[in-house]
Parts: sequence; structure tokens; C-alpha cells
Amino acid sequence: MDIPYKEGGTILKILILSKMEKAVTLYRDLVQYASTSYIGISKPDSAGSIKIRAGQTQRDLERAEKVWNQSCKTLNVDLLASEKHGKVYDKDGSFGCLEWSRKEDKILYIAEKKYKSVSYFAKEKKAGDKEEIVKGEEYLFREEWGEGLVGKHHAQLCVLDLDTQEVTVLESMLYNVSVAYARWAPDDKGIVFTGWHEDPYRLGLIYCPMRKSSIFYLNFETTECVLLSDAEMSSRYPVFSPDDDSFVYLQNKIGGPHMQCSSLMKFDWKAGENTTVVEVVKDAPMDGCSLTVQNVQGNVVVAECSSPARRNFLVVGCFPAAGKEETMVWCELGTNSGKFEDVDWKVIEHVPTAERQNARNSTLKYSSILMYPTFDQSFDEKKLLVFPHVNYRGSCGYGNDSIYCLPGLCGDQDVKDVQSAAEEVIKKENFPENRVVIWGGSHGGFLTCHLVGQTSIKQQYAEIRSHVESGIKNFDHSTIPNPKTLEAMWTCSPLQYVDQIKAPVMIMIGKDDLRVPTKQSYELYKALNYIAYPDNGHPIVKVDSEADACINIYKWFTEHLV
Repeated sequence: MDIPYKEGGTILKILILSKMEKAVTLYRDLVQYASTSYIGISKPDSAGSIKIRAGQTQRDLERAEKVWNQSCKTLNVDLLASEKHGKVYDKDGSFGCLEWSRKEDKILYIAEKKYKSVSYFAKEKKAGDKEEIVKGEEYLFREEWGEGLVGKHHAQLCVLDLDTQEVTVLESMLYNVSVAYARWAPDDKGIVFTGWHEDPYRLGLIYCPMRKSSIFYLNFETTECVLLSDAEMSSRYPVFSPDDDSFVYLQNKIGGPHMQCSSLMKFDWKAGENTTVVEVVKDAPMDGCSLTVQNVQGNVVVAECSSPARRNFLVVGCFPAAGKEETMVWCELGTNSGKFEDVDWKVIEHVPTAERQNARNSTLKYSSILMYPTFDQSFDEKKLLVFPHVNYRGSCGYGNDSIYCLPGLCGDQDVKDVQSAAEEVIKKENFPENRVVIWGGSHGGFLTCHLVGQTSIKQQYAEIRSHVESGIKNFDHSTIPNPKTLEAMWTCSPLQYVDQIKAPVMIMIGKDDLRVPTKQSYELYKALNYIAYPDNGHPIVKVDSEADACINIYKWFTEHLV
């Protein structure tokens, strides 16, 4: 059964999933609707009806919790009318969830805690008013979870009963813990969830998931909240198996480098034991492609595939027998390949010279991805940029050994890796040395500043150009570090080379960046070109801003390559 429906700019597609060909049909239909943000489909009941939740905006989450039966809307609930919680969290990848109970009579979601605070001078509450009001905390500062999670301070579990339309806020009994990524336990007897510990500070979470977190079970019968994972590890994102016998989750050490590798853990629900399914990957192959799982229905897996020379595309496959996972065959969805004409790419492996070998792991290599035109053209014709992407030692996706080799060497090892890779590609591919530009975002912006400032780069590439996107990492002058810490920070900072920069440089930042203080890039402003995009955070992702940035980058490069 295939039923299209459109409301408020969001396309809903309903399809009962049972076989692989039906899954293929569904996702082929969905990829043409760019406005579809997420779709949740529950198991059909004995009568063949299906309940579905699909939405796009925060307002849709708060004001229009919809339940559908076949092609008709059967229930609409105003969640905020209960006044029991604050705004509903969307599926932000860190906190939000929207889960049907096994019996399909309740919906589990996460919302901001409602703070009932008023001025000291507010009128006394009326007699019989049971709501607890706190005076004097009207302007109390409440720390948020940082970049991409603005307005989120303390997350709570909430349940909507579809029969009574009552909203219940569940107290986890945990002090200073924000709940996240919640799942119904087997038989709906409780809830399993991730708990992000709020102490000592709610630092930016989306780029730093290695802070303390645990998997908990809130038992409805005993009202106890039980720890299920290792208390001394960072554990998160539980997902139950189809038979409810167990759930898997990610786990890694607390602290250390950002985006470090995690082990895949399994919790046996009946035995109450944790086992390791996949150990932390220490070394990963350099193949240049990646798959990201988007959905799993039974043994059918839908994944997004990325490739440098074409738009991202969806593939679907079926799990083979246990032990034969490497034989899994993927079927591409859609008829349009999306491949860029006259463009190809390859992965180039780089081996550090003896003096650049890492003391912790001397066998580490790194790679770059080179995009180039397949047709002959003069280098005087600006038809296409030859774009090498360098995955220096310490980059994500190459295993924990690579990630852990960089701390303490930022601004040195990573800079030399990029420099050496550029020199090697230019020499082997016979590219002109006087037509080189460099750009990067986030840590790539940090490296860009080093590359245009350090003397060794400047002498070899006198005409190098630079675009720095997002912030430039350094330290915050609002605090006073001890002399040793200050010296270590300054040794890593590209600002020490600012008086040596000779190449034209343009800086682009998001004015609302919470990840990297904008004043750090402002320190280079007097000598460089500076563009600040309002309403953008660490990544410049708003459509109008990103489009403007792309045009400005093109203009900057072409003007200075004349």
C-alpha cells in the first residue's frame, strides 16, 4: 500500500515493509523529496492498519503529534498544552528520540525541563495551586550543551498516552544527568536510555562524545534507575535487537582525542551481562569510500554511500549468513548515477620520512584523495580545480592508532603531513607550483593558517592562497594559564607566524560559533580579508550563507591566480 500525503511542506510516504523489493521502492520514492526529514513507521497491527510519525520542524514536534490510520489522521495532540515540560527535542543525534511502545499505545519522547521561576516581586500563587514556584531564579544562568544544541540544558523523559492523551514526565532519580536516546524496554516495563553527566560543565557535545555517559534502565515496577554499563567508560546509543533479547551500544574511554574510535558492546537482557562484539579498531584501510547506515528493517539494510566524484547515493542490501558478512551485496537505489562528468579521483598513500615518523607508532602512514579532470586542458584555463584532500595522521576514519598519534603534536606533525603531501602530488602529477591555493575549515582552518605562516611553506610556495572557514583555534585570553601551559599553547598556535604571512588570505566565520570563539579569528582581521555570516555556528551551513561562501571562495581564488 503506497499512500502519498503532503502537509506543511513535509512529504509523508506510507509503505508496509515486508520484502526487500518493497524497501527499495520506498527509498527510491523518498530520495526525490528533499523536504522529508525523518519518518518513523511502526509494525502493522492485525487489522493491517499502520501508525506513522513524520515531521520536519520543531513546531511540528511540539504542536502536532499526529497518529495516522491508513490515509486518515486519527489523533492530534498539543504537547505543550500540558505545561509539564519545555520544548520538545528534535532528533538532533545527541538527545532527541520519538519511540512507539511495543503495544503502540504510548509514545516516548524527550523534552527540556520546565523551570517555574519568577521574580522576588511576583504575586503569591492562588490557594489550591499545586504547582511549585521558585522565586528569585528568573534570571539564573543555565548552561547549555553548546554548538548545535542551543536552548538545551536539562533533558527529561516524557511519555504520551494515546488513550488518555495525558503527558507524563518521568523522573530518572539521577542527579545532574541529561537523558538521551531512550528506548522502550522489552514488554514496555521500563525505559533504557543514555545519561549524559552534566558535571563539571556542559561543554560542546556534538563534536566531543567522549565525556562521561552511561546506559541506564528505569524500571516502572520498582521505580529504580539501574546502571547497565561500565561506570568508568563513556557509553551511549542503545539499540535493541528485533527479538528484544539484547541491545548493542557504543563505548570508549572517557576523555582523550575528539571523535576517537568506540567498541561495539552487547548487553544480554536476560543474563544481565555485557560483552564486546567489536573491539576498538586500531588501524583501518585507506579505501577512500564510506558507508553510513540509515535504516535497518529485519535483515534489510539501507545505507548512504559517499564518493568524491558523485553525489551521495543510497544502497540497500540483505545480511548474509553469520560469518559471511564480507560477501554482502549492495544494490544501488535510483536510476540517476549522479556522477560528475569528466572528473575522476584516486587515493594516494603517503609514507612519512624517517625524521617525521611518530614516536608512538613509527609505522603509521596517511593518505590524500586527489580529484582531477579526465580531459586534457591547459593549466592557464580555469575550468576545474585539482583538489587534493589530505587525511593527515590524526584524522578520523583510520583507526585509534592514527587518532592518538596527534595529541601534543598539533601544529607540527599535521602541518608537515599536509605540506609533504602537497609537494608530492604537485611533483608526481606535474602540476604548476605557482598555481596553488589552500583552504580548510575547523582544524583545517587551523592548518591553513600554519601553512601560510610557517617559513618553510612560504619559501617554497610564494604564490600560495588561503581561505580559512570557521574559526582559528588558539586559546582564550579571558583566563590566565600558568606559564608552562601558556608556552605550550603558543607553540601550537598559528598566530606566532602572523607577521610572516605574505599570501592573500580570506577568513570566513559563523558569527554564532560556540565551538571556536570568533574573537580568535578577529585577531587576524586587520591584516586579512574577513567575512562573518550571521545565524551560522561552527559550520557555515545555512543555504544562503553557504552559497555566498562558495562564490566568494571562487572569486578569491580566481582573482589571485591571474
